[in-house]
Amino acid sequence: MTDDKKQQTSEQEQQTKGFALFWSILKTYYLNLVLLNLLFIVSCIPVVTIGPALYALNTVTVNLARQKPMQPIAEYREAFKTNFLKHMWIGLGILALAAALVFSLNFYFNIASLTVLYYVAIILVFSAVIIIASGAMYLFKLLVIFEQPLKLQIKNAVLLSISSPGALLKVFLFVLVPAYLLIRIPVFGLLLTALILIALASVSTSIITWSVIKKHI
Repeated sequence: MTDDKKQQTSEQEQQTKGFALFWSILKTYYLNLVLLNLLFIVSCIPVVTIGPALYALNTVTVNLARQKPMQPIAEYREAFKTNFLKHMWIGLGILALAAALVFSLNFYFNIASLTVLYYVAIILVFSAVIIIASGAMYLFKLLVIFEQPLKLQIKNAVLLSISSPGALLKVFLFVLVPAYLLIRIPVFGLLLTALILIALASVSTSIITWSVIKKHI
């Protein structure tokens, strides 16, 4: 990237960032975020389309985090069709890996009292779950931003997740914890999730992860 382009990008991003950017996006696109949330849920119903749906959702929210003007719904529909099979297999691969890790974690929890080694195994599997979950979060952002071989993007996603514990802590405190507490509210939590919570969580993680990714561009 040239110095002129870096300066232009820096000037654009200094306008708003962090919570101010989140609030600005919410005020400007709140109706689009509701529609985006519903469209994402519908897109995930066949299960095999979860990968393309995640890519499309991240395309919209990453570009919002980068403060690019757009039509979110049109952008989502176009992104959903882009490299559909590639993103489908990525999504299925992540789901299979997540299922295997959850099964392993549950298995070790059930027999943990037998020996100390099983506690060590639980810690290792739990650490793998965190790295893979955060790596998957970064992976879809990298797929949106860069045209690179998939193996390289997976490697970069894992490295970013490991080298940026502060960003992971922000996601935990400002996205996962509030989302969990809201979902726990009877009826209201389910309604909020169906209407806008998923889109808001994606916007939040995009803002946090983009602040990390842009340092390496």
